[in-house]
Parts: sequence; C-alpha cells; structure tokens
Amino acid sequence: MNFGINSWLFRGQVIEDILPGIAGLGFNGVEISGFPMEFTSQRRFKIRTSLPNYGIKIITVSVGVAFANKSLGLDLCSGNKSVRERTVGYIKDCIDFAADLDAGIVYVCTVTKPDAHIPVKKAWEWIIESLRTCADYAMEKNIRLALEPFPSGIVDTIDVAIEVVNQVNSSNLGILIDTGHLNITGEDLTVSVEKARKFLVHIHINNNDGVHDLHYPPYNGTLKKEAFSSFVNALKQVNYQGYYSFEIITAPDPFDAATKSLQFFKNLTG
Repeated sequence: MNFGINSWLFRGQVIEDILPGIAGLGFNGVEISGFPMEFTSQRRFKIRTSLPNYGIKIITVSVGVAFANKSLGLDLCSGNKSVRERTVGYIKDCIDFAADLDAGIVYVCTVTKPDAHIPVKKAWEWIIESLRTCADYAMEKNIRLALEPFPSGIVDTIDVAIEVVNQVNSSNLGILIDTGHLNITGEDLTVSVEKARKFLVHIHINNNDGVHDLHYPPYNGTLKKEAFSSFVNALKQVNYQGYYSFEIITAPDPFDAATKSLQFFKNLTG
C-alpha cells in the first residue's frame, strides 16, 4: 500500500523542508496545496529533482484548498461569467503546476451553492462545461482530474458527484472520496466506495465530529475504527490501486499526527 499526506497539515512550513521528514516517517507520497503562484519554475524544478533522494512522489495538487480560501474568489457556479472563467484559468494553472512536479492528479471541489437567484439547472450547466474544459486540458498534460464532493457545495454527495461525472462524460474526470465529508453527509464509507468504484481515482482519510469539516486525524472523531476497517476492505474489493492519503488539518503536532495516523491505518491492514 502507498501512503500519502497533505502538506496542509504542515502549513507555515516550506515544502522543501518537510519532505525529508515526511519520507522518514514512512510516507511515499505528498499532496501540495494548489497555490501555483508561490512556486517559480526554478523552485518547481528543484522540488521535482529532489524527490528521488527521499523516495517520495508528489501525488496531487489540491485546488480544493484554494477553493476554500475565500480571498481568491474561486467559484465554478458563480453567476459572474468572469469569475467562472478566472476559476477555470486557475485550475489550468494548477494542472500546469502538477505537470511540472510529475504529479498524477489535480482535484477540485465546489465549496458553495449558487446564489438563490440562479437556477440550479443553470449552475449545473456551468459546472459541467467548466469541468469538461479542465478535464480536456488535464488530459493534454497527462494529469487526471478528480472531483471531490464537499458537504456545503452544490456537489455535496457521492451520488451527485457521479451524476456530474457522467454528464461531463470525460474519461479523464474521476472522483475523490473524503471520509470526513462522508461522515458529515451521513454516507456510508463502504457503500460510497462501491458506488464510485468505476470513477474512483483518489481518497482522503480524516475524521471529524460528524457536523464540522475539522479534518482530524483518523483516530479522533465520530468515525470509528470499524468504519475505517470496512472502508479499507471495500477499497481492496474494488481493486483500488491509488494512495491512502491523509488530509489532516486539526492537530497540535503535525509530525506526531502523521506518525499516529500512518500507524493507525497500518494496524487496520495488518
């Protein structure tokens, strides 16, 4: 099994500085937050060429983190066409960023619902058109695009994500399952894996209180060990070959949380 960790856990630290430590804990993959403007071409080259030294790979670029940063104003279902176009442009920049780092996946989400005056049908059309454009662009760069359901967004459940992916109708658009998000929306982890098996390209592991998107380590929160064990078994049943990636935010000691999370899952898998 391959294990990854999202660099968001180590926010405030430089990615180049944390790579040796992450690899030393036993991870062989890391996710980078989608802020490409912070990485010059020279810095990207330096990161990419250093990875073999640590036996680690950049597995995803997270546009989801950028969407959650309200100051950027990213929104695929905005009633303002220029906002939607700027959002698509930002996703394309993240795809270029991923290609420069030899990452395989860029994932996106919708963190909001359309304004009340916007017909839901119209918002859907905008999202589908935008995702199709981004999926086609990602294919040109040999990057897979993944859609992550987000509890507060218009694409909030696995069923909705599957419907969107079917309507986009691109072989390059898949689905990312986030265990914490499923806990909030009340979706069963194992059933969700079975539903999404045809499109599943990546997973995020985290926990919460069942209400708030807290991104606790898996050993804290209302999702119990048995639920994660069933989740792992379901992934094996559908022959999931991707990374088991921890997207943790709320932890006082990042390296301690990463260590304990990895051990928690290794204990589940024997």
